[in-house]
Parts: sequence; C-alpha cells; structure tokens
Amino acid sequence: MKTPKSGRKAIFSQEQEVELVDHILKCSKQFYGLTIEMVRKIAFKFAEVNNLKHNFDKKTQMAGKDWFYAFKKRNPNISLRRPESTSINRITAFNETEVKMFFNNLESLQTKYQFDANRIYNVDETGISNVQRNSRILAPKGQKQVGMISSGEKGTTITVVCAFSASGNYIPPFFIFKRKRMNAQLLRGGNSDMIAAVSDSGWINENLFVDWLHHFISNAKPSVEKPILLVLDNHESHVSLACYLLCRKNGIILLSLPPHTSHRMQPLDLTYFGPLKTAYNRECDLYMASNVGQRITQYEVVELFTKAFNRISNIEKAASGFRAAGIWPLDTTKFDEEFIEATLPETHSISSTNVQPPEDEETQLSKEKRPITPEAQLIKPFSQVSQLDESIPLQEIVTVPQISQLKTRHTSRKRHSIIITSTPMKDALEEKEQKRKKKQHIKVNEKINSKNRINA
Repeated sequence: MKTPKSGRKAIFSQEQEVELVDHILKCSKQFYGLTIEMVRKIAFKFAEVNNLKHNFDKKTQMAGKDWFYAFKKRNPNISLRRPESTSINRITAFNETEVKMFFNNLESLQTKYQFDANRIYNVDETGISNVQRNSRILAPKGQKQVGMISSGEKGTTITVVCAFSASGNYIPPFFIFKRKRMNAQLLRGGNSDMIAAVSDSGWINENLFVDWLHHFISNAKPSVEKPILLVLDNHESHVSLACYLLCRKNGIILLSLPPHTSHRMQPLDLTYFGPLKTAYNRECDLYMASNVGQRITQYEVVELFTKAFNRISNIEKAASGFRAAGIWPLDTTKFDEEFIEATLPETHSISSTNVQPPEDEETQLSKEKRPITPEAQLIKPFSQVSQLDESIPLQEIVTVPQISQLKTRHTSRKRHSIIITSTPMKDALEEKEQKRKKKQHIKVNEKINSKNRINA
C-alpha cells in the first residue's frame, strides 16, 4: 500500500529548480545578482511558458513570497547577501588575457629565482579613519531611529601601508598622516617597530613609497644573493626610477598585478584588510564607550590600530590570501574555470531573430547600446519556443547578463602586469624622471617670473 503524500504538489520539477538555482548563481558571478522580486518574476515566466499549473499572481506576474522562501529553504546553497559595489572597470579588467599575463610573469620569475613562501611578499595601502563605522547595538524594538555616538561627522583618513609574506611574516605597518609636520606622539601606543610619515594629501606618493621600501628592507632582509618577490598593484607611486634603483640594489623583484584586479588577486584585500578594519572599528567603539565625551584624534589612531593589528595578524590569514590569489602555491589555472563559464555561448531569445518586424537602423543601434540587466530578461513568445508537451529550459527563456569590454575615449596607454625591476623598464623610468624634472623646472620659472612681474 502506497503512503499518501501530504502537502501541496510542487510547481517545478527537481530538474527545473536546479535550472533556477544555476541561473541565480550565474547572475551573481557576473555581478548582476538577482533580487527576491526578480527571482519571483522569473519563476512566474518559467511556469507560464511551460504551461505549468500554479497559483502565482497573474496580476503582478510574480511568484508568491511563500513559494520563494520555500524554494530558498529547499536550496541552501543560495543565500540573501548584501553585495559590495564593484565598478565596471574592475569587472572588465579581470579577464583571461590580463590574468594570464600576470601568471606568465610570475611563473617566469619563479622558474628563475625559485622563491619559497618566506621570500614572497604582498604590499598594499588601505585607509582608516578616526570616525568609526558603528557596530550593531541592542535598542528598543520598533524604534525607527537608533543613534550611537561617534567621534565626529567626517573623519580624517590615515593611510596604512601593510605587507606580509606567504609564510605569515608581517612587516610592521607604515602610517601616513595628513599633516605638514611629523610629531612623535602620533605613534603613541604603537609597537616599537612601527613608523609614520606625513603628506599633504594623507596618501602615499613616490617619495613615501621609497621610504617604505627602506623600512621593508630593514625588516625583510632581502639581498642580491637571496632576492625577494614583492607583489603590488600598479599605482603610479610604485613605479619610479628611485624605486627601481633601490630595489635592484637590494635584491627586490617588483611584480605588478593587472590593473583593477586587486579585489580578486591581491592577498591583503582577499583575507586581511576586511577583518583588520572590523577589528579596528571594534577598538574605536570600545574607546568611545570607555572615554565618555572624548573624541578619537590622530594621536589615538595608532594605539587603537595596533590593538587590532596584534589581535588578528596570524599565519593563516596570510597563507590563505596567497592561496586564494593563486600566487603561492603557484596555481596558474586558479581562475580558468571562471573564464570558461564566462565564454560559454548564451542562448538568445527569438526576439533577437527575424521573427519580429525589422527595425530601422537608428532604433537598432540604440538598443545595442543598452546595458543588459536582470530586469531586462528576454522572454520568448509561447508559440515560437517549442511544442507544448516539451519542457522548455530556463536558458531559452532568460539570459545571463554579460559585460563586454567598454570602448572609451581615454587615450592613455593601457597598463598591464609588468616586472617593474626588469632591465627594459629602466629606460622608460629615466624618461619619466626627466619629464618630471622638466615640468618641475617650468613651474619654478613660472613662479619666479610671476614674482618679478609683481615687483616690477
């Protein structure tokens, strides 16, 4: 005797639900994640096109909320997340050509120098503020606005230069304050090996990066006999003649990442800066709670940062960062699967074929320029899709958005991953230095001429 089934009959088959899940995950990977409302709309169209019996709302053309949460419960591999804003430049720059170029450079250096985990470092800058980002607090239920004291309305950004090796060796942080003059009290409460400098903007520049390199050399102990690989982004402050000469003299091999790829390939960004800033904000919250009515000034920042740095800096975070980037252990195929998925042919809707009446050239061009978004999912007409007794795949009803390389009017030379300390770079850096000196000389002459005109 068969056991009677309880509950409402499922609208979609197991295979169809797998299609829905795959579509949701693919959209997320393409940085066009779907909202709950979008998924409910897609589910409605999926059921309608397949002539499935359902109780979805035909007025709003959406599946119900109950269906969505039951669907989510049946598929625990999807979750509701708050995404981080990712610029189109970052998305388009992370492509197979640029990534392969970086790994080819890395592989050639590894073959030549045989670096181990102790001799591979990553350096990057991050910004912290004396106004903390508040954590969640307990408050009366139903209260619309919940406030928490902060150090000020708008804080001052302090740049921190951090570096670690694939084996978990951390270089003491280097702080850059937005000031005219340095004050030793700024390092109050910090570790004895931490150092600081000042700049007009509070950000790093070519001269300060050279100062940091001296700090790095005194801690990492590189030499020409046992060189060290330093992976970094291709910010202009990292590429100068002074930097080149110092690194060549002390056995530092500089390898730059492809532009706009630090969110995927920079070890510090992948596993360290997030927990570090969370820990720093927690220390700021504790300070504000313990020192009622007092503000966090530049003189307290290093002490609070040091507490966070000492607590969360461990070997595992460093090793995980290099492993996630495919740098150590060297994994040149780390991102191949993502690029294969991105280049798979997409099934386009019948609306892009000759079934519909032809449009004039101007209308067609304007449509081609429109960005593809999850809101503009392409739906096939029922009569054109397939026979009624066949199940119509979701990929024939909706498309996964794809971002193509954007054409801009920017005429500057496109940057790629380069070995900054390679011999061919010297000529380019010398030319860059000459141009800089010439520009500086012109500015000085203009100031002198301006003073002479005023005095005349």
